[in-house]
Amino acid sequence: MESKNIEMGRRLKESREKKGYKQNRIAKLLGIHNSTLAKYESGEREPDLNTITSLSEMYEVPVNYLISGEVEPTDSPLLNIDPERLKVFEALGKLNDEQVAHILKTIELITSNDQALQRKYK
Repeated sequence: MESKNIEMGRRLKESREKKGYKQNRIAKLLGIHNSTLAKYESGEREPDLNTITSLSEMYEVPVNYLISGEVEPTDSPLLNIDPERLKVFEALGKLNDEQVAHILKTIELITSNDQALQRKYK
């Protein structure tokens, strides 16, 4: 994962520099410390998807380019997710394995029309 962060950081920095923006200007627009942006660009930290989306808009590059380096359109649902679902996705990253398993069972119950499955999880 570290090399992915480094590669994404390199793309973040290159995209910012191509637009002629200074780190402190972008950090201020994002409402983060300059050191946080520097850590994103060095690969030391990974920005959340809201931040990546904001950066892609500022730099006028696709989100999938910042994340993966791909310039072709992608069908990845994570790259086309609406803001409310993005909040759910980000919250999942804060849960432990047991909590994620419970959430998945709950989602399965909610989306299932199977009466037996619904009784199993009640």
